[in-house]
Amino acid sequence: MALWAWLLGALLSVLLLGPALGSGSLLNLDLVSVPDLPVPHGVWGLGPELPRRVPLWLFLSWLSSVLGGDAAVKVFLVIGLTVAFVGMYRLVDRPGTTSLAAAGLYAFGPFLLTRVAVGHFMVLWTMALLPWALPDLLKPDRSVRRDLWWAAAIGVAGVYGGLVCGFVLCAGLIARRGRRLVAVVVAFLVGQLPWLVPIVVVGWAGSIVDGSGFVASASGFGGVGRLLAGQGFWNDYFQIGKGQGWLAAALGLVLLALAVYGTAELPRPWRAPLVGLAALGLLLALLVSVPSPDRLGTRFTATMIGAPFRESQRFLVLYLLWAAPAAALGAGRLARVTRGAAAGALAAIPLAIAIVLASPAWWGFDSQLRPATFPPEWAEARHLVEADPGTVVAFPWYQYFTLDLADNRLVLNVVPFYFGGDVIISSNPNITTEPKRERRDQREELIGRLADAATLGVPVSTGMAAMGVHWVVLQRDVNWLEYTGVTEDPGFELMASGPTLELYRVRDWTGVVSTLDGRPVESEPVISPYRRVAASDRGRFTAPYENGWMRGLDATTEDEQGLVSLPAGSGPLWYWPALPVLFGDLVTISALAGVEVHRRRHRRIGSNSAL
Repeated sequence: MALWAWLLGALLSVLLLGPALGSGSLLNLDLVSVPDLPVPHGVWGLGPELPRRVPLWLFLSWLSSVLGGDAAVKVFLVIGLTVAFVGMYRLVDRPGTTSLAAAGLYAFGPFLLTRVAVGHFMVLWTMALLPWALPDLLKPDRSVRRDLWWAAAIGVAGVYGGLVCGFVLCAGLIARRGRRLVAVVVAFLVGQLPWLVPIVVVGWAGSIVDGSGFVASASGFGGVGRLLAGQGFWNDYFQIGKGQGWLAAALGLVLLALAVYGTAELPRPWRAPLVGLAALGLLLALLVSVPSPDRLGTRFTATMIGAPFRESQRFLVLYLLWAAPAAALGAGRLARVTRGAAAGALAAIPLAIAIVLASPAWWGFDSQLRPATFPPEWAEARHLVEADPGTVVAFPWYQYFTLDLADNRLVLNVVPFYFGGDVIISSNPNITTEPKRERRDQREELIGRLADAATLGVPVSTGMAAMGVHWVVLQRDVNWLEYTGVTEDPGFELMASGPTLELYRVRDWTGVVSTLDGRPVESEPVISPYRRVAASDRGRFTAPYENGWMRGLDATTEDEQGLVSLPAGSGPLWYWPALPVLFGDLVTISALAGVEVHRRRHRRIGSNSAL
């Protein structure tokens, strides 16, 4: 394939990001890039939140250790957009503007650009790989080895990547009449183990927010048209091209018409599977938008199985996988049956639509991606916490709030990312009228009560010490002035202060591990789920309790504060569910290595193995 396609894709990606590639952190809704990205707890099967960022953010964390977190994220964005562009260009492989239009509609359309802007990197990773994987996934019986590799690669995007890959693979199996069904399904499941096992291990014991707060913005005829153009993000404020309104709706309908007309130009084995996937993608995107008896769609998204579908507009990727190439091919077909100068204009329609839809994102993603710099007090506070680790509580008590550092954009609480370790924040997204906690952490409810008391001026240091809290980070934002129960409590010691943040140490903190009478127990962390601990009487470990923590060979229990209660004795503190998580990773890696060894061995002896 021509080198110029790669160069053009990279150039367009850079022009879209523009100022975002400058020095500083990117902060926008779920996009939180910090100087040093922490390793997700879910890598070890640890909660208390569901491991949604596994395993992709593990690789980003590794890259962060080399480039720095901010640079790692920006490199990922440029590479992801470029790979998506070139993948679709290569997939269509037609002369003129056809391939270019398909690649532009797919990689630089409002759907993917909005997801990039709000930090949904799982969507970017999945869409980057899909065009490359499609020929193999739609003919899964041709090479189980390739099925395994693509399942594992796309599965890096976690449950979202696994579901999308599974849908495409199912479409291929149906089209191929289930040939080699068992082998293909096994290969797919083995590829998903790095995220599937942590999800099963962590499980769910909280009250997850259902999909009613994430309804696709697709009401009315105009809304449906905008959805067909790739818009419809549930929070219209973050939608790239939100001001295009009826123009985007009209362009979406034109793309649909061209895609229908161009379906005949798709390779014959792909037509039915891609049309079926497109219909499924539109159906899922509207899952909680369309009224149904007894709100069945909404209620389904409140279950653990249905939780991945609560923000259902994400599955519009299945529609775009058909619409982008088919619309470009449809315009080319229309041009061939048209005489005169109009033929060239008709062929260029999809490219023109791609340019119009992407135009608001040029140079900074509609002004959403402008780097922010953390003031010096943040680095000072983190240095203090790293030197004397312990549980951190982040105030103000919100999961999302308009952050001054990010030009007052709505941003996920940045403290857990910036400080790493055990950080307690509110997990209530405040999307529904009924409060919801999306972390299965009993401590959150108790800390929430202390937060309410602190805003009323009630001293809370004693309660914090009882909860095993060592540090309190108070961001000078939102209603921080109300937290007089922290700022005026002599039980807290101010350790760092600046225009945007204050760090307090809990004076009565007894240690990460302590006996029940408050005596610290010597301990040393080795790796996240394993800690050396000196012999002692009964005590506690200041981490959220999860079933599976052991002291030596003795099981732990949960105390009244939701912490790990240790039996008397000796032996290390370790988390046995990390073993099946690591075993799942090992199975996937071993399977990938095994099929490559098998292929090379049979290549040497001239075998025509189906692998």
